Amino acid sequence: MPDNRAAPGPFAVTHRALARRWQFLDTMPPGLAALDAVALGQLLHDDSTLTCKPKYAKVSGDVPLQEAAASQRVVVTRCQLDVFTPGEFTF
Repeated sequence: MPDNRAAPGPFAVTHRALARRWQFLDTMPPGLAALDAVALGQLLHDDSTLTCKPKYAKVSGDVPLQEAAASQRVVVTRCQLDVFTPGEFTF
């Protein structure tokens, strides 16, 4: 009996763990790019006036940075990770 299953092809969704949902900081406040990592993280966590726009990764997992980078020199992004198994993980 012949195998009628087609090869996945270039547009198949991978089963690798990838961040699919991203958010880009809408506008970069003055001085934000000069902050160190700890101060930047604290500001992004605490400042409710900062707004983000949603973006989705491509099927390949690539993040569409061109759109955001066209309007500003520094781009701040964040993603959501869904973890289903307890334990250590790496990026």
